[in-house]
Amino acid sequence: LEFFQENLERCPEDKLRFPIGFLREKGVGFAPDDFNELISFLLQNGFSKEQLAEAGLAKISEKGSYYAAFRNRIMFPIITASGIVVG
Repeated sequence: LEFFQENLERCPEDKLRFPIGFLREKGVGFAPDDFNELISFLLQNGFSKEQLAEAGLAKISEKGSYYAAFRNRIMFPIITASGIVVG
């Protein structure tokens, strides 16, 4: 979630339908148009490539390399009533 929220400022203006302050308040983020940036961030924070693929954040190419499943898109967090991010 942190990764996407920190990248909200990089979102192209044509993708924003609401004021950026409102989106920030709601925890909305942005997945940059990069195949490896998210993967590198999560690996540096202790996750394995297998965990990323299992969580649906990464996909595996035909050559066996991992790449970000979500790129160049707004990311909306799914939060439970108790405030836990589940998706």
